[in-house]
Amino acid sequence: MAKKTTKKRGNYSGVYKGFHGATTGGLKKSDILRLKKKGNVRYVSKKRHNRGVKNPWIKALMKARRELGLQHEFVAPRKSGGTKEQRDLYRTAMEYYEN
Repeated sequence: MAKKTTKKRGNYSGVYKGFHGATTGGLKKSDILRLKKKGNVRYVSKKRHNRGVKNPWIKALMKARRELGLQHEFVAPRKSGGTKEQRDLYRTAMEYYEN
């Protein structure tokens, strides 16, 4: 029988796998996503995942990466510093973000 709630570390995975009924915040299995990125498995709330996907800066950054043809991850620095590719990425992303 599954416990009602969990307070331990990794409680999202426990709820998702059925060991617990809900998190202390009240999230149930239907509210949690299982994401696999770069070989790591993460359990995230659907609400938080959607908030990150709809973020306008992230959308602009993804569009700029596609336009510049960058395959690997770059951190877009603020205005100065970084390599030429990083500065170009930042400028292009800012153009999309402001428009």
